[in-house]
Amino acid sequence: MKKNIILYSAFIIPIILTIIIHIYGFPRAKAEIDNFKQYDDMLTFYNMNSLPVLGTKMWDAYTDYTPRMPGGFYYILYTFIYKITNENFFISRIVFMFLCFLVLFVFLLWLYKRFGKYITAVFTALLLCNAYLFFASIDIYNPNPMIYLSFILLILFCEYVSDGKYSYVSALFMFPIIALMAQCHFAVFFSIVPSLIVYHIIRFKTLTKKYIVPLLLSVFISFLLYLPYLISEINNGFSNTLSMISFRQGGKLVGLPQIYCMLIYPTTEMSIFYGRTNAILYFWFKDNPFLVFMALMLLLTAAFSITAFIFSAKKVFTKNNQSFDVRDIMLRESMILYLIYIPATLLVFFIAKSKPGTFHYIYNAFALSFVPILILTKYIEEGRFIKLKTFLPIFAIFISIALSLHIVRTINLYAKQYSYDNHKALMQSIIDDSNGEEFDLDTIRTISTIKEMYKFASLMYGISDEWNMNEEAKLTYFIFNRDMYFFTGKWSDVKEGKNKPIPENAVKIWGDDILSVYRYIKD
Repeated sequence: MKKNIILYSAFIIPIILTIIIHIYGFPRAKAEIDNFKQYDDMLTFYNMNSLPVLGTKMWDAYTDYTPRMPGGFYYILYTFIYKITNENFFISRIVFMFLCFLVLFVFLLWLYKRFGKYITAVFTALLLCNAYLFFASIDIYNPNPMIYLSFILLILFCEYVSDGKYSYVSALFMFPIIALMAQCHFAVFFSIVPSLIVYHIIRFKTLTKKYIVPLLLSVFISFLLYLPYLISEINNGFSNTLSMISFRQGGKLVGLPQIYCMLIYPTTEMSIFYGRTNAILYFWFKDNPFLVFMALMLLLTAAFSITAFIFSAKKVFTKNNQSFDVRDIMLRESMILYLIYIPATLLVFFIAKSKPGTFHYIYNAFALSFVPILILTKYIEEGRFIKLKTFLPIFAIFISIALSLHIVRTINLYAKQYSYDNHKALMQSIIDDSNGEEFDLDTIRTISTIKEMYKFASLMYGISDEWNMNEEAKLTYFIFNRDMYFFTGKWSDVKEGKNKPIPENAVKIWGDDILSVYRYIKD
């Protein structure tokens, strides 16, 4: 009875917490230049009433010459949601969020059918409040569909390698799902695609050969998903493709992908969402009432993730780990794919000289990153570590609590001040203060990016006619952004809020200590 209460709590508590953090975080989602630019792109496709064949820009969102992602799935999804919500951007985001919930529900349902109540309870607690899944669900942004499609891909892969009644269908749809992911982010071609190719070469005699027909059909269907793009490129002289090639030829290796993020995804570590050293120090040590609890959970989840990886990797190469149980086959083959993914991704990124990017470059393997924990959890459930069997669901509940606290603090310190509503209020304050006069913008760093962001934002908010920005204007509005101050300032100044790089004689017209506007006249 006591064990059932713990398991039910591992289901119920995370559900309550995820509802709370989504209600709180959704209207406070951070809006940046990519969000405004992608909305503008979507609206262009929508108004043209044409099928998008290109995705987002592959590099700087505000440069005209940058090539775009081949394939239009992301903008097809975006325009479809925008249309069914009667052109309401806010409701479009809500629909997208519920689609994300639906994918997680399908995955947890599959987990329950295949692995039972215990494992599903633990993973409900681990996934529903996961920071990466949370922030990917509260706004429409091109890497975000990819992180959720990774769960569909893992289901299909597991069913395929089980060599059961669903293997044929799973093999048939595996590569089309990857194609949709690749149309959201091109890094898919440098990571999961070569990893699966290597896996199928290794397993050619035992698995690939048997399912060669559905696999080839799967590749063919994937090609069909790119057919509109190919036709478009033929008609316009392969302009986008040639632009991509020219970018790659002139590229230099600037670093390898942050593959270690696969160990971080299952933990409570989420500093990627708020910045570098000063921002991290500020997050942890500036008036943090939950410092001890959050730090302890970070250390424990990190240890748990690393232990699970070492345990699972070792188990793959153990001779007595050749069970023919369907669940064991699924987990063993998934772990083999995980181990192939790491060197394959590093090698292909190196050969292609691709920029390393940030964690979202590896979102296509997000679900795969939980496989080691799934293996260890199953081992614990089977009573191999009997003392941990009762403790693990409790630990998972505490992880969900720690994640929720971490997310709320991240929103309060680094997101809500840069929300869609707050950006609109900032722009309206400049419009009102300038009273129709032309003005220029200034800020701490990345001035061109800020100018472009607010240009795109003026289009979203329908105030472009009033947004009289002119770089030659004497009237200037300095936008103080605390994130940029954290980026350039010293910790001794940041922790006390001193030496902010605000122009002399500038007068504050709007905002707070995090995001504010100052007016001054240029010399």
